[in-house]
Amino acid sequence: MKKLLQDDTIRLRALELSDIDEYYNWCNDSTEWHSSDMTVPVSRQSIIDYIMNNNGDFYSDGEVKLAIENLQTKKIIGMCSLSSYDRYSNKAEVGIFVSPDNRAQNFGYKSIILLAEYAEVRLNIHQLYAYCLESNDASRRLFSRCGFEQSGLLKDWFRVDKTYENVILMQKIIDK
Repeated sequence: MKKLLQDDTIRLRALELSDIDEYYNWCNDSTEWHSSDMTVPVSRQSIIDYIMNNNGDFYSDGEVKLAIENLQTKKIIGMCSLSSYDRYSNKAEVGIFVSPDNRAQNFGYKSIILLAEYAEVRLNIHQLYAYCLESNDASRRLFSRCGFEQSGLLKDWFRVDKTYENVILMQKIIDK
């Protein structure tokens, strides 16, 4: 049987206390907030609380946040998540962040492929979706490469600084 959440270059794993500094820096880099719902800095204590209080049950938590670990360096290079789990419709939102110095190296692609495989094989999820800023060509291309299809346009959906941007809804139906 194939090992879930890992390939030859990365592993998706639970957040550890040793990841706090890196995760804290990413969450508090306001230059990255434009493509997320972050509006305020995050404290180290809130990250510790999340790690310590997460019960590890996707169905009761409604989400799972995973560190993307580079197997060669043994360092985390990003985060990915399944969130907003809807038990009735059996769908979840995909989120991804790859640190700026690790972008354009296929880590995002591999992470989403592994996450989608996990969602299908272990969680039996019917559908995954992601919101991509219309102006974020790299994100749209990434999700398209991973088998997601554009299914909608949400006008003025996301505020970026003092303007509003359209969002593209990307979907992947797993069990057609």
